[in-house]
Amino acid sequence: MGHVIITSLLLLIVSCADGQQQRPWTSRDCQEMSRACQPLSQGAKGLPGEDGRPGRRGPPGNPGRRGPPGPRGRTLPRPQPPGPSPERGEIGEPGFPGPPGEPGEIGAKGVKGRSATNGGFARGKGQKGERGRKGPPGQRGSTGDSASVWTKCTWRIDSKQDDGLIKECVFSKRDQQNSLHVVYEGTLEVGLCTRCCKRWYFTFNERECSSPAVIDAFMSGGISKDYPHHSYGRIEGLCENPLPSGQVRIALRIENCPGISGAPGSVDINLFNPNGKILIQEVTPSQMLESCELLQGIEGLKGSQGIPGTLGPAGTPGLPGPPGPPGDPGTVYGGGTRYIKGSKGDPGSLGAKGSKGDRGPRGYPGDDGDLGSPLGGTGPPGQLGETGSSGTSGQKGDSGVNNVNWKQCTFKLNVNKKEGVVHSCIFHKLRSNTALHLTYQGDIHVGLCGTCCKKWEFQINGQPCSSPGPIDAVYDNLMLVNNGRPNVLPVFSHGNISGYCSAIPSGYVRVDLILSNCSKLSSDSITVSLKIVNTGRLIIQEVQESQS
Repeated sequence: MGHVIITSLLLLIVSCADGQQQRPWTSRDCQEMSRACQPLSQGAKGLPGEDGRPGRRGPPGNPGRRGPPGPRGRTLPRPQPPGPSPERGEIGEPGFPGPPGEPGEIGAKGVKGRSATNGGFARGKGQKGERGRKGPPGQRGSTGDSASVWTKCTWRIDSKQDDGLIKECVFSKRDQQNSLHVVYEGTLEVGLCTRCCKRWYFTFNERECSSPAVIDAFMSGGISKDYPHHSYGRIEGLCENPLPSGQVRIALRIENCPGISGAPGSVDINLFNPNGKILIQEVTPSQMLESCELLQGIEGLKGSQGIPGTLGPAGTPGLPGPPGPPGDPGTVYGGGTRYIKGSKGDPGSLGAKGSKGDRGPRGYPGDDGDLGSPLGGTGPPGQLGETGSSGTSGQKGDSGVNNVNWKQCTFKLNVNKKEGVVHSCIFHKLRSNTALHLTYQGDIHVGLCGTCCKKWEFQINGQPCSSPGPIDAVYDNLMLVNNGRPNVLPVFSHGNISGYCSAIPSGYVRVDLILSNCSKLSSDSITVSLKIVNTGRLIIQEVQESQS
């Protein structure tokens, strides 16, 4: 087809060229050339478009036509003369019998029995019972099931220490399947220098935790010796390694950050609070989500309502209605010629009440009473004896293991993240009348810049906590400056963000840690190349509601 059109077009052009010598170009020639070129310039027909959404239901159709009239009623025979009167009804049934007569009078009372002999009298009240014997010692108390018992170690911090063991504590673990919750509270400025970086970490029986991750913190040096050295620090985590029951040696240590050389000596600082403490707690295993729950995820929000379809066409007229009911029968005149038997008569009236019954015979005399017992009857019980003295106290039960619902999510921290979700964690909340204790442990120098401000916030199912209030923290000037020059030291600062959130229904809950720019403040950004990738952790624990 295309070859034919091209050939026709060439012939037309040639004829037009020849026509320049014979006659001028006319509008008819232009029309013919346009018709010949139209198939070449027109594209192929497009695919059919998708069906539009169904329109709204059209209005009801018009009422159907009225049905045809019903068949005509049948006509009875011609009137006949009335028949004779009906016969008298049958006699009614006999009435019911009258009620029975009243009972006869009660017979005379029997003769009284003979009195008891030989001391046959009632016995007096019994004597007071003796004092009970001293009770046996109580049994040893059972192991508690929900007591929150901590082992605490305290010591005076050496401000000059920059490497090695800081403190070791010994803890008696009861069950191999349980986890250990460890917390360090105190200064994190120990061992720092002007151009160095220190790593703090916990060990368990001289080995670092591997399930789910190590428990550590990174801190970089200050600009000069007059840098403030009074910042409070907290390092927290749960180790789920299957450590055997019995004594476990838990140690807090310090070392140079991997890949960053230390200085010849640390800064000798005068600590305002030189005391440190380690808290250790044994807890039951954390909750583990099944694979199907992880794949399924949390149900998304309901989508918005779609746009209504256009009004549909009017409905077709209804079908004709059914035929009308048959007409009324014709009028009946007169009656039949047969005698008709009358209906059964009503039952007869109730019979008269029966006469009063005869008086009953006189009762027989009563039997003689039994002889009284020679010793008399049993007296009332004596008074209760005094309570015996209390037995000795049982042995003290063992300290309980904290049985709580908790979960820990660890992740590799991206310090160059500017904003958005830092990490998410799915938690199964068992009860509706409880609260969630949320904790973030990790570096707070994320989204580094010279003059910006960053806001950290916990969100529950995509919304900030509303009861009692938001759980957030604000950090500004994350990259320290000195006389207009940026700090060239590795910028690491371990931080802790924690809070409680109530009024959360039971079920699966998504906990997000969100990073954003502070409102109404500038937000420049830089990219930092670091050899260290910090570990961040979210700790979620279901606890009782706070006091009202």
